[in-house]
Amino acid sequence: LTTSNNLATMRLKTIQKFVSSYFTEPSGQKYLFYLICLCYVVVTSFVVIAEPYIEIACSEDDTQPELEFDNALYVYSKCNTVKQAKLLYFSRVDCLRGRHLLMAVFLGALIGYERRSSDRPAGIRTMSRECFSCILMEAMHIVLMMRRIVIPV
Repeated sequence: LTTSNNLATMRLKTIQKFVSSYFTEPSGQKYLFYLICLCYVVVTSFVVIAEPYIEIACSEDDTQPELEFDNALYVYSKCNTVKQAKLLYFSRVDCLRGRHLLMAVFLGALIGYERRSSDRPAGIRTMSRECFSCILMEAMHIVLMMRRIVIPV
């Protein structure tokens, strides 16, 4: 039993050493990877924010299907779910969800900044992640609901 504990301890130390060295030792490959990720996030954020102002022609048929209920606020359009090249192959619905994610992260960072300035725990990163995860869970719920997938509880 002691040999297996020693082996597990050695493995844990090796993993900790690898993880700590990865995040502490800077290298050109890491900086390039982070730069590419940053560029992707910035360009995607710009497209998501600018989407309402971009005119996109749609050739899809906009006939409204029979709905089981009347909802005065619901406007059906097949064009909302079509991936568009102008939007980096996002659909209008994807852009709407992206705006929700960006707003959640921004407001979470704002709450975190307020908490940090008054010397409370859970600062900017924590609150941003928490708000992001909450809105992501809500978006997953909406997607599953729209596809009529039921997850048993």
